[in-house]
Amino acid sequence: MAHYYSQSTLNKFTFSYPVAMGWDKEFLEDKDVAGTERVAIKRRKFGKFIGLRGCETPVQEVARKIKRLEKRLDAAMAEERKERKHPHFRGL
Repeated sequence: MAHYYSQSTLNKFTFSYPVAMGWDKEFLEDKDVAGTERVAIKRRKFGKFIGLRGCETPVQEVARKIKRLEKRLDAAMAEERKERKHPHFRGL
C-alpha cells in the first residue's frame, strides 16, 4: 500500500499526501446527522476505502441522501420558477 500511495518509491505524487477525504461533506455537515452517526459513517467509509468487508452503505443512508437531494432540487426548481415569473426574464 505504501508503494501505491508513493510513500516508498518517490515520484511526482509523493508529496500529494495526506489528502483530506471530503466524501459527502455536505451530508456529514447536516445538523440532522448526529455526532455519533457522523463518526460511524466516516468509519464505515474509511473501512470501505481500505477494502474491509461489511462496510457497504446502508439502504437507510442512501434514502436519506436521496431525500436531501430531492429537497435541494425542489428548492432550485422553485427558484427557477420564481425567476421565470420575473418581468425581466427573457429566457434562453
